[in-house]
Parts: sequence; C-alpha cells; structure tokens
Amino acid sequence: MDFLAAYHPNWYIFNDSNLAFIQEFLVREGNPNKPYYSGVTIFHDAINIPSDNIRVVRELINAGADVNLRTHLDLTPLHLAVSQRKQQVVKALIQSGASVNAKDFLGRTSLHFAVTPLIFRGPHMKLRIPPDPTIINNLLQHKDIDCNAMDSNGETALMMAVKDQEMSAALQLFRNEANPNICNNDFETPLHAAFSLSPSYIEIQLLLSGANIYSVDKNGQTPLDILLKNGQTYHFLVHCMQYYNENDYVQQKGKLEMYA
Repeated sequence: MDFLAAYHPNWYIFNDSNLAFIQEFLVREGNPNKPYYSGVTIFHDAINIPSDNIRVVRELINAGADVNLRTHLDLTPLHLAVSQRKQQVVKALIQSGASVNAKDFLGRTSLHFAVTPLIFRGPHMKLRIPPDPTIINNLLQHKDIDCNAMDSNGETALMMAVKDQEMSAALQLFRNEANPNICNNDFETPLHAAFSLSPSYIEIQLLLSGANIYSVDKNGQTPLDILLKNGQTYHFLVHCMQYYNENDYVQQKGKLEMYA
C-alpha cells in the first residue's frame, strides 16, 4: 500500500516536546476541528507524523477534537494513526470512540492499513513500514470490528495480507475467524492469491481454515488450476490436498496422479 508523504511542513511542532505550543493554539483558536486545507485539521496533522506524540493527541481529544472527522479523502484519525504505526495513539483513539470500521475513499478500513506493509514515498525518501501485531490486535479485540470488510476492489484485510505474504498478520486474522472464501471483484479468493505466489505456510493455513479449493475466478480458474499452472510438484499438490479434508483428498488423489 503506497502513500505519498504529505506531512505538515512544520510537523515537528506536533511533537510532545511542543505541547505548550498546542495548548497556546487551543487557547487562541479554541476549535481543534476547524479545517485549514482539504478537510485536514490540526488533529489530523498532529496524528500524521512519525513520532508517537500521545500527550499532544490527548490534549486535542480533551479539547474536543472529533476522533471520527474525515479529510477530503475520507481518512479518519484512526486511519492515519494506524498508517504511522502509533500504538499509543491508536489505543487512545479507540478508547475515545473512533470507528474501527470507517472506510476511506477507496473503501479501506483501518484493518486494511494495519495488516499490510505501508510504503511512504517522498521526493528524497522511500520508507517501508511493516505491520504492527499490537495494533492489529487492538483493532481485532474491538467488539464492533468487521474483519471481513471489503474495499472498493472487493478485497478483505486477509486478501491483502496474503498478497503481501504477511504471515503473522494473516495468522492474527485467522484466529479472529476471518473468512477465507470471500472473493474480490475478479472472483479471486485468498487461496487463488496464495497459490499464485511462491510456496509458503499461508496456503496450508488457508486450507486448514476452510478455504475452498474449487472456487472459480473470472478466468475460470480454481486455486488448484493456478497451482498446476505454476508448475508445483505432484508431492506438493498431494500435501495441500491432505489439508483440504481427508475424504476429498481420497477422491481427488486419482486426478492428481496424472501430474506425477
């Protein structure tokens, strides 16, 4: 997931070391929800910086900052905090009533942001930020979380984690009963995606979680078709089928032997 770095030009003023400046601003302006460009407020800018400035964020929340206020791209403070991997800020926002299922203009929830590596690109920088298991856990523990929410491409957080081969994030989703059979807009399931990549434990975990090996994508291919197309060995195919279920394995073993 790529982002163009767009920090406030004086982003350092939002560090906790400048809390007095924020307090003076609140006394002078009074309204932390007043947008000054593209729906962005001082609250959004304070969250969208690299440092985990929990004192500044709490000061703004206590002053009435709206924890669900959206930018012109429908990004909420929680989206921004998750993208910056700010554990304390994420926790504070959730405790203050931030919606864990809010979607941005591309239909992505905070969980979509949390389970995939984020690539920040600027004029002279490229920064890769891996998923943070603590943040993922904070989101998944929320009573209202929809771990199967789909973005505008029909992709769930599980699909994104599988495509990026983020095994740890995928396992966290499996433990929270993420559905492995939800198709995206191309009728691909996470198992289609997993079998199109180099072999890993993800496909086995998908099968153990009930992934359907016979789902058909828009090209008429099942995950098994993709596996065969990519030249996987007979023994690997048999290994995967054993995890599908014992009865199905016995039924399909004869069909697989033609590829031995």
